Formats: sequence, C-alpha cells, structure tokens
Amino acid sequence: MTAEDPRSPQDTEARREQAEATFARLFGPRDRDVHEDDPELMEILRRFIFADVFGTGVLDDRTRELITVTVLACMQTLPQLTAHTAGALHVGVTPVQIREAVYRLAPFIGFPRTLNALSTINAVFRDRGIPLPLPAQGVEDDDAGRYCADSPSSCPCTALRSGTTWPICPSPSMRTCPGSSRSSVSGTSTPAAG
Repeated sequence: MTAEDPRSPQDTEARREQAEATFARLFGPRDRDVHEDDPELMEILRRFIFADVFGTGVLDDRTRELITVTVLACMQTLPQLTAHTAGALHVGVTPVQIREAVYRLAPFIGFPRTLNALSTINAVFRDRGIPLPLPAQGVEDDDAGRYCADSPSSCPCTALRSGTTWPICPSPSMRTCPGSSRSSVSGTSTPAAG
C-alpha cells in the first residue's frame, strides 16, 4: 500500500472475501491449488470484477451473467465466454435464454461472430450434458402478418400516431394494416385517426 491509497488492509481483505464469495456463487468454489501463471493479475481481476463490479447495483446474478455472456460474444473473447456461459447456467439462466440472447446479436455483430459464440456456448452445453439441438422457439413468418394482421398494437403505424407519418406501412398487405389509412393508388399512408 502506498501513502496515497486510502484503503486499509481490512478493506482489501473485505474485497477479497467478497470477490471469493461472488466467484463461488457464479462458478462454484475456486480451486486455489490450480497453478496461475500470473496470480497477481488474477487477484486484481477477481477483486475488480467479482467484488467491485458485481457488488454494485441492483441486478441479480442471472441478469449480470446474461449481459456478460452477450458482451463476451460481441467481443469474441471465447475462453471467457466459455467460463461465463457455465456461470450463467450455474446461477439459473436456461440454455434457451442464453441461446436466444446470442441470437439477438446477429444483426449487430454478424452471423460469423454469432456462429463462433454459439459454437463456444454449445460446447459448454455438451460438456454439461445438455442435449442439442435445443428446442426451437419459433420463427416469425412475414407472410403470416408479422407487423399488423390481427395485432393493431404491434403495428408500427399505430405506434406512430402521435403526429409522425409513416410513408409506407411495412405490413405485408396494405389492406391488413389497422394502424394506417392507405391510398392504394399513391402507395402512401398517413396515421389513422385515433
């Protein structure tokens, strides 16, 4: 400790204990006999992540781990993704929830990175005896009325009634969009009165 460091040895020990408790909650007890090539950095990492970061705020461990999994998938830090996928499962995040969260990344990080992440996650599932493929959760079918048919509340035209115009309703069928009135000649729409 330096003279400028306001933390006492008791504070440091309290952070270490908090970090170990958090680590055990997420991953199970840490095997202290495992050789670490850089134990000083690992100690710093554990205190920062598992005491300071995990000890701040109101999110539960399941939410924190699901966020961590998605961030690690985005960053393509696959060894850490392996560890935190196991951690997410350990605190009760379901395999389907993990998969669905990573599926949501595809438009933002691209399919190759999403596939890399899923490959890593699926390896953890296999190691834990989770049968693959996971049950399908359904795929949205544009032809079945993705936007408007039978669901005015989900229609983007309805959501934009507050004075904003939607030039072309994204409904697959002009006639099924309950949120707009459309001129079939001009192909334009204006918000419906509401």
